[in-house]
Amino acid sequence: MKSKRITLFLLLSLLFLSLVGGETKYGFEIWSRYQATFENENEFLLTKNQIYSPRGYFTVEPKLSDNIKGRFTLDFVSLKDGVEGASVRLKYAYLDFSNLPIKSSNINFGLIKNYFGTIYDYEYPVYETELSDKEKVVNSADYGVSFNGLLPAGFGFYAFSVMNGEGYKKTDSSVDLNPAFLVNLRLIPVTGLTVGGSVLYEDKTLLSPESVDSMISDSLRMAYVGLVKYNFNFLSLSFEYLSNKIDSVIGAGYSVIGLIDAKRIADIPLELVARYDSWDKNLDATFDGYKRIIAGTNMNFFKDNGVIMQLSYDRTMYEDTTKADVNNVIFQMKWKFSNTLQ
Repeated sequence: MKSKRITLFLLLSLLFLSLVGGETKYGFEIWSRYQATFENENEFLLTKNQIYSPRGYFTVEPKLSDNIKGRFTLDFVSLKDGVEGASVRLKYAYLDFSNLPIKSSNINFGLIKNYFGTIYDYEYPVYETELSDKEKVVNSADYGVSFNGLLPAGFGFYAFSVMNGEGYKKTDSSVDLNPAFLVNLRLIPVTGLTVGGSVLYEDKTLLSPESVDSMISDSLRMAYVGLVKYNFNFLSLSFEYLSNKIDSVIGAGYSVIGLIDAKRIADIPLELVARYDSWDKNLDATFDGYKRIIAGTNMNFFKDNGVIMQLSYDRTMYEDTTKADVNNVIFQMKWKFSNTLQ
């Protein structure tokens, strides 16, 4: 009951602010999903068969002045350990300062996007999350400050961030004393081709010895990602290589995504998507990796009305032969709407 009252208070407060303030954008996005999960040994064993809503967002973006705007997003998650079937948490809460002395740059402060690899602009061509998010290498958002900008002549994008490092789900006593530093760079040498990479570094003995900070469990963390994206007419391809080092333990893997837009070929509002992931969380250990294939289609018949339908099949195959392969059949409808109040 307390959780419901807090959520209602937040929603009413945000709506009130949007009515009495200046120009304010607001939007809702809901994912409704059917999932059937099978384990594949000698025969398919059905282990999950349900309809649920894995994610919902409520966002308010007030324009405070010509140079300052904000973003506030609530993330509604339907999980088995959620309160009465769902939980609510902050996803974004930051101010954006623009028109700085450096042209085409801005500063974000608060609960901001994590400008690492493709996690910050991943558009879910399939239902599964981006690889670094899936493997908990980084979180999609974190508390911090980021200086971002566009390179001249549309040549690319850069970001320099200082963050807590623990992600948006942790605050207060769950955050140690040492910040994480992030550098992100994307280059567009020719139209349709993007190359880039990101590096995240965190030394957990930087500001305090291990004996002082009880939150320290690993002393050094470094993650990096390299990516290549190619977009031409009806075809989109992306490749991402990911590595995560915590002290002497190194994990690594890659993700490849291909998308064909049938609308550009035959004026049919369909996208055909395939994704292949490979991940090994410890390169020095055996039988701890996996490979995943995902194939599906995005049906955009109602995209102009804010509705996208996704149908996917995926299979995860483990190096550990004692683990059964896991198969999922997913049908998902993502619907959203937005408006601007003056």
